Amino acid sequence: MSRRSSNWEAHRTRSGTAGRGARRRHLGAAAQRRSEPRSPEALPAPQQAIRTRVTAGAATLLIAAGGGIGVAVSAHAQSAFDAGWDWFASLLRDDPPARLTVSSVTPMDVSAGATVVYARPTRLTQQQIEHALETATGPGVVVPNAMAEKVVLTNTGSGTVYVTDIAVHKTCTRPLNGTILYAPPGGNGGGPEGVVGIGFDLDSPHPLAQKFNADSLKLSGRYFLNHDLPVVKGIPQTLLLFARTRRSYCHYSYEITLHGDGKPTTQKIPAKGRPYQITADLIADKSPRPLAAYQTAYVPGEQNITAGGAQKPSASSNNSFVKVDPKTWKPSPEYSPPARR
Repeated sequence: MSRRSSNWEAHRTRSGTAGRGARRRHLGAAAQRRSEPRSPEALPAPQQAIRTRVTAGAATLLIAAGGGIGVAVSAHAQSAFDAGWDWFASLLRDDPPARLTVSSVTPMDVSAGATVVYARPTRLTQQQIEHALETATGPGVVVPNAMAEKVVLTNTGSGTVYVTDIAVHKTCTRPLNGTILYAPPGGNGGGPEGVVGIGFDLDSPHPLAQKFNADSLKLSGRYFLNHDLPVVKGIPQTLLLFARTRRSYCHYSYEITLHGDGKPTTQKIPAKGRPYQITADLIADKSPRPLAAYQTAYVPGEQNITAGGAQKPSASSNNSFVKVDPKTWKPSPEYSPPARR
């Protein structure tokens, strides 16, 4: 008797064969789908939302408008683009950026006197005396009490430059008492017109820029407290920088702070070489021996009076000076020293 196959065997065979065929058909269809391009519409909703956000955040759109091309970028990219364009445009400009130069520096006599002082006892010739009186310069020459510099500033750029501060740097010691070339003032002092007067009191521990009146030689208020000084292109600005001392012998220089294009800059005056010098005089105007504090003195010929009051024989010209003993010399009775300001 033969053994018949059970229904279970037949079902298992058919199921296994059908399962293998179904898997092959499924894999083939999947491979075909991967090889075909897939449109965005075919993506499921969550994937479509993610793709839309990424595309909107990262895409750069070129927009044709009015014959030009605009670029839609983020705020940071736009700022970088603007900075780059400004730099490129600066290369094409004919005008340079704002810049200030010191065109000239000229010593100015604002005291109406020609007295000068030397640090040591000095033998002077008439030629040296005349040069010192006319120019207030020469080897060892120091101006007493007050000194001024006329400074011309020029803007060589395209924008306005602003002077926002002027500082003075000083080193001071005791007044000089070597030699005095005494030429008393014969009139009123004063400075040039149409200038900005800025002055410093070197006797102050920390001198600040003040308003300076060249006619009265007086300082008042802080100059840069409430405003700056503009220097426009093509219009030079003239300053009268003034310094005074009644107590010391000082070396000093100026430093100008400027604001224009870019970061603040500074200009030093004098730019090179030795700083300026000034000394308080030791003239005792109310004393019968006004020059007694000095070791050597030169005075005008007509002022050469001995201690006993007799006139020494000497030239009477105002340009002729004689050496005297400062411990015994006294001025002529007609001489009346001017009041100090």
